[in-house]
Amino acid sequence: MPNYTSPTGYSPYNEQLTSSVSHPVGTWIYPLTTQIDYQGGTAAIYVGYALPGTSISSQGWAIQFIIYDGNGNTLSTQWSPLYYSFGDVWANRVSLLYS
Repeated sequence: MPNYTSPTGYSPYNEQLTSSVSHPVGTWIYPLTTQIDYQGGTAAIYVGYALPGTSISSQGWAIQFIIYDGNGNTLSTQWSPLYYSFGDVWANRVSLLYS
């Protein structure tokens, strides 16, 4: 598993409850906060992951943008610009460029 050091110095070896997040650079097993934005519908459009205690207005988020077809099937999942370092801001999710 890749070595990960958060901006807050979190150690992944402290026996907290963990979540497994599929990430473009691997599977991360850490305690994570998850934010979901449905944008007024029933399907998640934005899904954000961060360490517990990360403010929605500060850096520390990896954000997914989910694209659906007309039948509600997932077509693709794109990631925010700084997903690899958990460096995006949840509050800015709508204005970010995803790829």
